Amino acid sequence: MVEIAAILKKKFLESDWNYAALAAECGVNKSSINLYFNGKQKSIGSERFLALCRALDFDMDTFIEQGGSLDVGEAAPGAEWLPVLGNVQAGPDADWGDSVQIGEGSGAQRGYNVPESMVQRRRKGSKMGCVSVQGDSMEPFLMEGDIVIVEQCLDLGAARKRDVVVVDLTGAGEYAIKRLTRFEEGGHRWLVSSNNKYDPILVRRAMRLFGIVVGVYRSMI
Repeated sequence: MVEIAAILKKKFLESDWNYAALAAECGVNKSSINLYFNGKQKSIGSERFLALCRALDFDMDTFIEQGGSLDVGEAAPGAEWLPVLGNVQAGPDADWGDSVQIGEGSGAQRGYNVPESMVQRRRKGSKMGCVSVQGDSMEPFLMEGDIVIVEQCLDLGAARKRDVVVVDLTGAGEYAIKRLTRFEEGGHRWLVSSNNKYDPILVRRAMRLFGIVVGVYRSMI
């Protein structure tokens, strides 16, 4: 089985890069890249991984297209197959009910072969999936059409400060993606947007956590 790390190592050896320059370009130390290339370190983090792909001119879209069908739950070499869970709104309140679809006709057999290095679980054996972002409230952190990798978790208390979360805002299927934070005044938890034209949303009892965003893959489709 060919791992993505082995493909990237081959491209590195064929390139003009050296370890020091490549490490500086990707924001990671030389030893981590060396360990990753040789299979002794499973992950270097999603942002560093994407930087590594860019530096080595590795086309992830082509890899996914050639790695196997998107309609069956089988992983391509060096990847984990994650099901599509649906779409989640990052935009105006008025649009939530019309555009958010999670677990409702999104197709349990649709999915993506996601590089193993981008699938970073907090809890062993937890369920993972992909969700498409709609709207502009999380720009520039998340853009419309981005695919986020979500670790499913129903306990809002398990989310940490500054986590990006997918939340059912009413308990009735009105999902949104926001960053969880706590303001000093009052000590309440709030859901905030990256786009400052949107107001914070106070966390209330009726809200239900769907999952925690653990990775982002821009323009997967």
